[in-house]
Amino acid sequence: MSDFILLGGLEMRSDLKTDYIQRDTERAGQTEKALYLLNTISAITDRGNNAEVRRKKDGSLTVYEVKKNIVTV
Repeated sequence: MSDFILLGGLEMRSDLKTDYIQRDTERAGQTEKALYLLNTISAITDRGNNAEVRRKKDGSLTVYEVKKNIVTV
């Protein structure tokens, strides 16, 4: 029988602990990426331009700075 770890009043098997830690570090990485995207979008919009976010084929996100002009005919 595997070891049990007491975690916040709940018991967790020690073999599942590594999976929990891995998910926690993945979330930290996602949080850093999300903050970087938000800061980039904020910098673009502070300059008065629009920002577009698109997903590449490999799954990564790219932020484009778009300057739109109004043209009257």
